[in-house]
Amino acid sequence: MSSAPDDVDARVSSSTPTSTQRRLNKPVMWLGAVWRCVFTAPKWASTLFLTCWSWFMGMLLDTPFEWLKAHSPAWGESTGFFDHKIHVLVVFLPVAFALGLAEVIGHLHISPWIILFVPIVALVPIANCISASTDVANEKLKINGHPTLGMLLNVTFANVVEIIVALIALFVQKDEVIALYSLIGSWISNYFLLMGVVAVICSFKGCTFRGMNETTAQTHTLLLLLASAGYMLASALPFFPIHTRIVTAQLFLGVAIMFVVLYAVFVFGFQLRTHEAMAEDEPSSFREGSRERKVSTAVKQDKAPDHANLSVAVLFMAATTLLKSVGISKIFFALIILPVFGNLFEHWTAITAALKGNLTGAFNVAAGSALQIAMGVLPLLIIISHASGKHLDMAFDVSQAAVILSGTVIIGFAFSDSRTHWLEGLVILFISMLSALLAWFQIA
Repeated sequence: MSSAPDDVDARVSSSTPTSTQRRLNKPVMWLGAVWRCVFTAPKWASTLFLTCWSWFMGMLLDTPFEWLKAHSPAWGESTGFFDHKIHVLVVFLPVAFALGLAEVIGHLHISPWIILFVPIVALVPIANCISASTDVANEKLKINGHPTLGMLLNVTFANVVEIIVALIALFVQKDEVIALYSLIGSWISNYFLLMGVVAVICSFKGCTFRGMNETTAQTHTLLLLLASAGYMLASALPFFPIHTRIVTAQLFLGVAIMFVVLYAVFVFGFQLRTHEAMAEDEPSSFREGSRERKVSTAVKQDKAPDHANLSVAVLFMAATTLLKSVGISKIFFALIILPVFGNLFEHWTAITAALKGNLTGAFNVAAGSALQIAMGVLPLLIIISHASGKHLDMAFDVSQAAVILSGTVIIGFAFSDSRTHWLEGLVILFISMLSALLAWFQIA
């Protein structure tokens, strides 16, 4: 009879954790809690957490010595990051993180318009930082005899945010509509909105446009016409009787592979080999202005995409609430709102070049970014999605495809004489407005 209490005591003592077990259980419990929070939370909350984690890790890896060297005027000839007045807006970045954290926790009920506005403002100094960084690197590459490589660097860094948006939308948010239409919107924003704004603003400011490089304009227009025709046919394919899911997927994959191969030939064979000199026609005033930019402004180039990643994640979070409360369609958000603010990098660089009288530089950034999206990023994303079993479609709204195709033809006519003026810019600007009007009435 006395053995029963002894057995109970033995079981209790064996189930009581020791001090070593308690020390080991705490990190395991924390890891389990983090795992549950990240992978059982809504998709936008998981995106926000993972983005903020990568951003903070990037900031922690930056030593205080490097930070002082980059930001303090006492370190040699450095002028500091905050010497540029617009860089003060970078304070909105932690504000955006705080608003996003409050929304995740759920303790505060903040207007989605505020959550949408704050990361947009935070993107402005990041855009200027990347623009200054690429200008410095571009100038160094020109001095070393690689002007086209510098132009490609401008285009690639300009598309960092679009690539982040598409990857997050497709593989984290599991939203193919935002992934596809955000890239299509980047194409429209880069090529039509940006070129129209550059021509109109600079004409009214009295900038003297010298002739653009004819080879550059014709080559970019030709490739963009091919891309527009390809996406137009892909969007019209469901209206043909041969339309089946298997045939459509195979056709999309084949066109995507063809576009990627052609873009690689254009970059590595045409721009970097046979016609590298077509980027060497920038006026001296633009080159001198680039040299006057301090290298200290470009020190944080490697961290700027992390900051942009955080801002875009908060934008996604705001969109989740905003689309429900305001009634904006998902297509309008992905096609118009997100690309306009996500493309601040190339907008900033192209307008800066145009204000200095360098229409060729502005055209290279605008058309180069659009071409990289149309024949590089989007087809490559389609190939990756097919390899991962997601099967991202190349087809989108036929009316938007028709606007892109007709707008590319109009730009080809407008720049056929290697010059432009404010009326042509206004016509090009109205193409993007027509796309926005169609997207406003588009049902997601």
